[in-house]
Amino acid sequence: MAVLFLHGAGGSVEDQTMVRALRAGIDDDVLAPDLDEGETTHEAWSGRIDEHLRPDVDVVVGHSFGGSTILRMLTERDLGIRRLILLAAPNWGPDGWQVPEFALPDGADAALPSGLEVELHHCLDDEVVPFGHVYQLAARLPRALVVYRRQGGHQFVAPAMDAVVRRLLGPRAVDDTGPFFHGTRAPLRTGDLLRPGRDSNYGARRRANFIYLTATLDAAVWGAQLATGQGPARVYQVRPTGVLEDDPNLTDQMFAGNPTRSYRTVEPLRVLHEVTDWEPHPPEAVQQMRDGLADLAARGIEAIND
Repeated sequence: MAVLFLHGAGGSVEDQTMVRALRAGIDDDVLAPDLDEGETTHEAWSGRIDEHLRPDVDVVVGHSFGGSTILRMLTERDLGIRRLILLAAPNWGPDGWQVPEFALPDGADAALPSGLEVELHHCLDDEVVPFGHVYQLAARLPRALVVYRRQGGHQFVAPAMDAVVRRLLGPRAVDDTGPFFHGTRAPLRTGDLLRPGRDSNYGARRRANFIYLTATLDAAVWGAQLATGQGPARVYQVRPTGVLEDDPNLTDQMFAGNPTRSYRTVEPLRVLHEVTDWEPHPPEAVQQMRDGLADLAARGIEAIND
C-alpha cells in the first residue's frame, strides 16, 4: 500500500514536517509530490495530482487546498482510493469561502465512490481556515467522520500530526496490565457487567459503541465527577473481558500518546469492587472542565465513536 500526501497551496516547510511525521510513523511508501507549480486552479491542480496517482495508492492524506482538490476530484470520478483523510480542508461553497470553481457540487456525498471512507480533521486553533469549515463540509458529507484537535494550527504542528498517523495505523494492541478503573454515578455491585450501548456522558449523548476504562485512578475520578446523573460520583475497579484499544478521544484530541492510560473496549467490564479511598478534584477544576466540554458541545464537537 502507498500513501499519497497532497500539500496545500504555497507548500511550505511545515508541509515537509507533516511528510516526515507520516514517513516516520508508518512503514508504507509515502509519496509527497510538489504540486505548487504554475497556476492555482482546480483544473491545473487536479491534472498534477492525476500524474501521481498509482494503482497501489489507496490512501490519500490531503492538506488544505490539496485536500479540497482531491475531494472535488472524487465527486467527478472514482480514483481507486479507499480512504481519504483531509487536514484543515476549506469549504469553498456558498456557506464558506464562496469560490464556485473549488466548491463541491450538489449531492457531493452521493457522487463519491460508494466504498470511500472520509475523515475530516481540523484544529481548533487553525489560523487560516476557520474551524467552522469542518462542520460545513460535514453537513455536505454525511459519511465523513469529524476529528478535532485542540492545538496544532493550520499546519498540524506536533503532536497533532502524530495523532493523524495513529488514525492511519488503526488501534494498537494494548499490553497494560492494570489495575483498571471506571468512573460513573451508577450504583454497581461486585460481579456486574458494564456493556457498551449506554448514552454518552458528553456532547449530544449519542449511544456509545464502547465502554471506557483507565489504568490511572485520577482519570477515573475525572470520569466519575464529570458523569451525568444525580447520584454521587463513584469509582470501581474493573476487569476487562476482551481486547483493549487506546481511547482516541484523549490520545488523538487532547494529549500526546496516552499518559492517562485511558482505553476503550467493545467487550464487557466486570466490576470487582468499589474504590472509596480517592480524593475528588476541586469543584472549581471540575466546573472549568464542564465549561470546556460545554464549549465543545456548542461547537458541535462529538466524541469519536467508531
